[in-house]
Amino acid sequence: MTSACPLCGAPSKNLAVLVDHFFGSPGEWAYQRCTSAVCGVAFPLPAPTDAELATAYSTYYTHEDSGGTSLPGRIEAHLSTLGARAYGKMRHFPVIGWLAEQIAWELGGLKPRDGLIVDIGAGDGARLKRLRHSGWTQVAGVEPDPQAVKAARAASIDVNVGSAEAVPMGDNSADAVLMHHVIEHVRDPRKAFVEAHRILKPGGELSIVTPNINSIGRERWGGFWRGFEAPRHLTIFTLAALDMLARDTGFEVTCNRSSARSAAWVDEVSGQAAGATSIPLGRLARLRRADKAFRAQAGTSDRGEEIVFVARKPHV
Repeated sequence: MTSACPLCGAPSKNLAVLVDHFFGSPGEWAYQRCTSAVCGVAFPLPAPTDAELATAYSTYYTHEDSGGTSLPGRIEAHLSTLGARAYGKMRHFPVIGWLAEQIAWELGGLKPRDGLIVDIGAGDGARLKRLRHSGWTQVAGVEPDPQAVKAARAASIDVNVGSAEAVPMGDNSADAVLMHHVIEHVRDPRKAFVEAHRILKPGGELSIVTPNINSIGRERWGGFWRGFEAPRHLTIFTLAALDMLARDTGFEVTCNRSSARSAAWVDEVSGQAAGATSIPLGRLARLRRADKAFRAQAGTSDRGEEIVFVARKPHV
């Protein structure tokens, strides 16, 4: 079965038939790949039903605490800014480059400031706590799971029920919007961009982190690649597709590149799914391996495991 790409309308071609190697939801899904050079996304055809997705999310990790570092908020904020803004230099420093890149994009790659940042897909609010501690003066979240919203509110974190396509906020109300591994789960990514544009103030920024279909890991591991995550990932992006969506919906793109920050982890879990042997490593050995994988991929233009993307709503 082939079809037009739901994002750009170009013809698609068969890519792979996938199962859920990571969370065990039943079934298999045929993924297509858009043939357009200015899009190139992957997507399941037919798209999973709401009932299939409900089953697939029933044992999912989404609403567990996102953890992160144990660093004080201000130190984390400084590393975040360094990792996002000085990537070309930082990536050459052993361990420090990887750590700064890791922290930077967990917090959206944005400089903390006096203003409101909105986390779309906030879960129980764990990332919002880190954003607040890093220097954002106002934080709020949107989350489709009422149970996660209840947990966030119990921790005195401002999270409301909603989705990327229907954000319960007024026009021109936010200084930044974060979608950390969210846009690939959204049924209508274009509508999510429109909503982000609507709620952002002029000059506000949209930050996205999402799997990269052109990554080295996808090429190496095929259907076992962690970034597929069938059937929950409904659109797996390219840099070109995010650029197209942003410009179509009125944004100015300020950062659009791949990141190798998760290269070692993706390689490990994809290899485990494929049945490759894995020797448990100590903390220092894992850190060294993460740094080695990061620097090996960091020099590539678009082959890292994730896309890190920032766009700005222009001033009128």
